[in-house]
Amino acid sequence: GICQNCAPYDAAVDDINGLKLALQAAAARTDRAARYRIFMHNGIYDFGTTAMTAVVENTSLIGESMDGVLIMNNPGAVTGNYQLLTPVLFIDQNQNNVYMQDLTIRQARDWDAKKSQGQAIALRQRGKRATYKNVAMQGVQDTYYLNKADASAYFEDCRLAGEVDFIYGDGTMFFQNCVLQPVSAAACITASNAQTGYKGIVFRDCSIERRDDAKDAVTGYALGRPWGDSPAVTYINTTMKVQPLAAGWKGMTTGLVVRFHEYGSKDADGNSLDLSSRSISACP
Repeated sequence: GICQNCAPYDAAVDDINGLKLALQAAAARTDRAARYRIFMHNGIYDFGTTAMTAVVENTSLIGESMDGVLIMNNPGAVTGNYQLLTPVLFIDQNQNNVYMQDLTIRQARDWDAKKSQGQAIALRQRGKRATYKNVAMQGVQDTYYLNKADASAYFEDCRLAGEVDFIYGDGTMFFQNCVLQPVSAAACITASNAQTGYKGIVFRDCSIERRDDAKDAVTGYALGRPWGDSPAVTYINTTMKVQPLAAGWKGMTTGLVVRFHEYGSKDADGNSLDLSSRSISACP
């Protein structure tokens, strides 16, 4: 159900129908400059096969707990544009200043098997200045997609899991104190197609570690690969509790100016890693 005008929130919900109504109310505001705050009680919020549920500008989704609030869908096999047919949630261009806290967004189609059946997005974002605090995003291929050159996102104390290019796109993404969870040795954490002049994907003080339910060993994953334009990925002071392939990076699109960087990487015990074998020679 839904409770409206539940101060300090504009709505409080405890099931999928209440969430749908609250998001519709947020979208129907005549004054979107005012923030609309939705509180979500612990529970499963399952959109079924529905994709691309919109979250509009200046909307806050605040859960009771990261592990207790699960927002998900399962679009099944798709034969058309996966960007339109798979995302659980969608933040469109000009839908800026969205805030999410203490919840999990899961692209459930491939999650249990931890094996990709093709691209399937948990969250697709095209707006600016989205902020994620204590948010988990779970998928296999293409979990989180920042999908506009001038879009931007800030993540703090979040967990992001997946296998193939599970953090990807253009724009600017900054991850502070986040946990990255490759679900198999075949994982590639990032695929960047940042535009020239943008910083791309930046991780600071993050950790890379194995999920207990990963489908196999995860040592030997890739830190990233170039997708298009002027790809940029930077890891700063990352604790790698599981280790990537020796070269760190791998190739995809050729002929690009690759801006891949790594500084201050450590193992699980805090020892500095030997980065002498790291190479972007496979990328161009």
